[in-house]
Order: sequence, then C-alpha cells, then structure tokens
Amino acid sequence: MGDNFNGRGHSELQTHLIWITLIATGVGVATTTVSDDDDGICARATWNPIGITVAGGGRQGTALDQFNSPGALFVDTDRSVYVVDSRNNRVMKWDFGAKSGTVVAGGIEAGSDNNQLRRPNGLVIDKKSLSLFPCDLGNLRVVQWFLGAKSGQPIISNVSCIGITMDNEGSLYLSENDEYRVSKWQRDATSSEIVAGGHGKGSTLNQLFMPSDTFVDRIHSVFVADYWNNRVMQWPAGAKQGIIVAGGNGQGNRTDQLRNPSAVKVDRLGTMYIVDALNHRVLRWHQGATAGNVIVGTHKSGTAANQLWNPSDLAFDQQGNLYVTDTANNRIQFFAIDKSLCSQNQPTKKF
Repeated sequence: MGDNFNGRGHSELQTHLIWITLIATGVGVATTTVSDDDDGICARATWNPIGITVAGGGRQGTALDQFNSPGALFVDTDRSVYVVDSRNNRVMKWDFGAKSGTVVAGGIEAGSDNNQLRRPNGLVIDKKSLSLFPCDLGNLRVVQWFLGAKSGQPIISNVSCIGITMDNEGSLYLSENDEYRVSKWQRDATSSEIVAGGHGKGSTLNQLFMPSDTFVDRIHSVFVADYWNNRVMQWPAGAKQGIIVAGGNGQGNRTDQLRNPSAVKVDRLGTMYIVDALNHRVLRWHQGATAGNVIVGTHKSGTAANQLWNPSDLAFDQQGNLYVTDTANNRIQFFAIDKSLCSQNQPTKKF
C-alpha cells in the first residue's frame, strides 16, 4: 500500500495486514446512525432487485466522478450521499442526481496532518453539530470534521477504529479491530467503556473476531457484524456476553449462513439488514428468524445492475429506498422500495 503506519508495534502490523484483507475483499467497513421514528419501511416492503448507479460506476480512479474502494455510506435527508473513498484518502459528497462528487474531508494524498486522512473507513455524521466523524484507520484516530471546513480535529487517538456509529444521546461507538471489541465514548471523547467483546479474538459469546460494523438501537442494544465469525451479535445494554441473532451456522451461502458480514442496520420493526460481503448480497433478517431472505444481489459477484461485488455498507433514505456500497465495482447502487403490499395497520416497534 506504500504508507508507513506509526505508533503501535505489533498492533500496527496487524492493522496493516487487516487493511490488505479489507481492500482485497472489498470491505470498506461501515457506518450507521440511529433510525428515524419513521424509517419508511413496512414489514411487507420489497425492493427492486435492479439497481441504479447514483455515484461512481466507472473505472477506479482519483477524479471527482470516480472511487477507489468506497466503503462507509451515509444518506442525508435531501438524498445526497456521503461516501468514504478509502484508497483515495477522502470523504466524498454526491448531491442527488449529480454526475460527480465533491471532497468534504481529506484528499488524494495520504497523511497525518489535520487536513489529511490515511485509509479512512467508518463514518458517522452528526446533524446537530454539522460535523462528520471518519475513522482514520491509517492514523489510528477518529477525527471530527465540521461540514465545509478545510481540516478536521482529532478527538480520539491510538485506536484501530474500523467502524463508527452514534447513539441518540450523541455517544460514539467504535469498532476496534486490534482489541476485538466495541467501545462507547462519551460526547466529550475523554472516557470510554467496553460494550461488546474485549476478551480477545474468538468465537465464544463474549468474544468478537473483527467487529466490522455496529448499530445501536434506542434502548442501547448493540448489534455487531462479527466479520470473521460469520455472524451478527446483539449485546443488550450492560450485558457481559452477546446473543447470536443472525448467522453463526458456519460460512456458506444458505440463507441461514453468512460469509463475512460487513455491515448491519436495524429498522423500527427490529428487522436487520445485513451486507453479506463475500456472498455479494444483502439479506433481510426478521427479528427472531432462523434465516434471512435475499433482497438484492446474489451469491455470485458481477457487474450487472442486479449484481454486487464485495459490497461493504448500506443505508436507507427517509422513504425506505436502499443504497449499497458496491465496493469492488466502485459504485453506489440505489434500489427502489416497493410498498404496494404494505397496509396502514401493521404493527410497528420503535426503539
């Protein structure tokens, strides 16, 4: 990759090797925010399996209409799309309908100055403070970058953050690869606590093995995409161990199996949406179900409009339309929601 990471001995080498794995598999790792009260999704909703490219889609490159291993994804209320363009060391914003994006953080050249990023991945945007928080993995830090600013301010250092989210109280949750855990940081980023994992790498219920993405619901349950364990875990607030809520049946392409899940989101009904990276698909997994169902993609990689190739993240807009980071195809795909089977009296569950 040509970059020299500084500062953590063996951890530094491990982080470097993980990034080689992430780039090779197309895992850009993930971002999320707490769902709105009305996320636009009903229990019987479906999605058009034919995707529309709304950002990128050509060859990989450094131009403003190109990506090089896109990862974390955020969709704003105006349907503009923020994307971590990992190997271009930047965060891009694509306005709705635009043919190219604008750089909102970082740039092509990797570095450790406050106006630079090095292999960023995770991303969360806080609309209250009008700032974005990328995981700047190559610099082992989290940066707060106000929208419109020319540089950011490091707020957390010496952390192998590969995913980040924020709860409804403004606390940050970091997926820490080197420590095999998820940590919760208070708003001032001066103190933290472990909320999932933290017992070394492994597959027992109190362990994680590369927590690639985290979602936090309204009662502070933590959902973790446990990448190398091929499962999604739920850790209730204060729990000492997690519960397997998806996968955990060995690596495979059956609908009760996962193959390196890279992202998880949860809607207001408690239904999970899982990016099943190396099965090149997105699964919808209802609460309490023993298997999911494929909503977009197949278990074969490809470049067609109905295919994905090592997807890494997903997001929904306020209408419930689905956006997927199609990492190896260097594009963001849009899948329109179909609510024709929805009824007005379906039960809802708010977190």
